[in-house]
Amino acid sequence: MKNKPLWLNIGSGVHLLKNFVNVDPFMSLAELKKGIKTKKGWYQNAKIEPGATFCKASITALPQKTGTVDYIESCAMLEHLPLAEVVPAFTEVRRVLKSGGTAIITTPDFTGGAKSWLEFEAADHLDIDRYVYLSQLTYGNQVGPGEYHRVPFSPRVLGYMLLTAGWDLDKEVKMTLYPTNSVHPKLKSGRGKGQFFINDTIVMELTKK
Repeated sequence: MKNKPLWLNIGSGVHLLKNFVNVDPFMSLAELKKGIKTKKGWYQNAKIEPGATFCKASITALPQKTGTVDYIESCAMLEHLPLAEVVPAFTEVRRVLKSGGTAIITTPDFTGGAKSWLEFEAADHLDIDRYVYLSQLTYGNQVGPGEYHRVPFSPRVLGYMLLTAGWDLDKEVKMTLYPTNSVHPKLKSGRGKGQFFINDTIVMELTKK
C-alpha cells in the first residue's frame, strides 16, 4: 500500500486543517479542545477539521525525520518569529522536505505596508479603522500568544535569508509579490480559493532539488 503523503501546516494557530499535521508551539491539543468549548479570547475562531492531526513544535525544531515531508504550507507565520530564528526556520524546512517536496510560505511585504502607512498619514481625515488595520498589519493582532509580528520582510531580504539557509535561488526558489486585492492562488489546503490578498503579500514556493 502506498504511504499517505505527509503534509505539514506550520504555524497553524487555532484552526487545524484536514489532511495535514498541524504544527504550532503555543498550545497543546488539549488546550485547543478546551478553547473550542469556551470560544473565548484566542480561541474565538478555533476549529479542528475532521482528519486533522496536531503536534506542538516550532518551525526551527520540527519532529519529522530528515527528507520525509512531501508538502508544507505556512501562511502568515514567518513574521511572528524572532529575527534570529528566520534563517534556522528556512534551514529546518529544507531538512524535512523530500527531494521534490515543496513548501509554500507567505508573509506580508513590509515595503507595501510602509507605503500604506505614509498614505494614511498624508490623508486629511483621521481614519481610525484604517489605523487599527495598519497597526495589526505591522505588529500583529496581539490577541494571543504568538500573535505579535517581529520581523519585516521584502523579497530582497528574504532572498538573502534563503540563500544563507542553503536554498538555491535560481533552481529551488520561486518568489512572487502579490499586490493588495490581487487573486490569491489556491493552495492544497483549499486556502486562497476565491479569495483576494488584503495586503501586499510575498509568496515563496520552495522546491527542494
